[in-house]
Amino acid sequence: MADSRNTTCNVSNPRADVSASEARRLFSYDADTGVVTWQGSKQKARNGSRAGYVHSLGHRYICFNGHNYKEHRVAWLIHFGQWPERQVDHINGDHADNRISNLRLATGTQNQANKGLQRNNTTGFKGVGYRPDRGFFAIIKKDRKSHYLGQFNTAEEAHAAYCAAAKRLFGEFARTA
Repeated sequence: MADSRNTTCNVSNPRADVSASEARRLFSYDADTGVVTWQGSKQKARNGSRAGYVHSLGHRYICFNGHNYKEHRVAWLIHFGQWPERQVDHINGDHADNRISNLRLATGTQNQANKGLQRNNTTGFKGVGYRPDRGFFAIIKKDRKSHYLGQFNTAEEAHAAYCAAAKRLFGEFARTA
């Protein structure tokens, strides 16, 4: 597949300097698959080839007009006709899944609430930590502030406290695993 990376692209993700009509002229977006493809010839890219490249952190970027844009934001622009006013959250947590049914607007806090288990987690439960001198504890973050939920005898009890707090604080954005 053709790669749309271009050495003239900046790593910045500028806000709204491309119109929906321009994006629709350059690209085709399939809302059922989440795939953005080039329309017409653009440098090395061929008509119908998948636009963009996958960044090491999992998001797909598309380079055009001298800037890199996240594919899910371009998909939003093409589908809805305007740039998203907030962050775009992947409902299922899969950054490669850019189907419109998997995308929703979110605040930064909501987007963070929908993150999965961190790689450095040692307990196997989101929101649960362990200290040998104190045992298991639960903690949750909202608006960049940590909220201590208490100490527990088991990781499962601590996780249950985290799940209840996450559902109360984040509603549909709460990811507990």
